[in-house]
Formats: sequence, structure tokens, C-alpha cells
Amino acid sequence: MYEPIRKKPVSIIGKELAIQLFQGEQEWGTRFRLIPYSSIGIENGLLKGFAADELVVFVNRYAFVYAHPILAVADQPFGKTDGYEIILHPDMI
Repeated sequence: MYEPIRKKPVSIIGKELAIQLFQGEQEWGTRFRLIPYSSIGIENGLLKGFAADELVVFVNRYAFVYAHPILAVADQPFGKTDGYEIILHPDMI
């Protein structure tokens, strides 16, 4: 899925992680995004999301830095039992 205005790839994080990232943050309004999506059973859904400052992805000994990534917040929790906190967009791997 892509953010509709700037056509940037969107990664998905859980609600718990989003709360941690924005704890005490005053800039939510300038970073906020509504991201349309479709999935099984949902033809015209909207996810709440935001533009982060940066995202660093570590692969083995390498670090890949993405400036101003778009992160959508999943309504359902995920990651705690599965060991992950983000679903990266394939263009970011």
C-alpha cells in the first residue's frame, strides 16, 4: 500500500508501538495521514497513520535509513507473541 498524496510506501505498526512513539508528542496534527486500503472483507478501509522522522532497518551488519517513512497503525494488536513490531513495505526491504 502507498500513501496517496506522495506515493510513499506504507509500513504497518501495532497500536501499542504507536502510543510509545507519540507519548508526549505535540506534532501529531502535522504528521497525521489517512491511508486508504483494501483487504478481504474490507473494500474501502482507512488506516490512521503518520510520517515518522526516520526508520532504521538493520539487516545483518548493514543499516538502511529511510527518511520520513509513512507508518500506518493497525487496529488490532500484533507482534508481542510473534516477535515483531512492524510489517515493512516490500519496497523497503
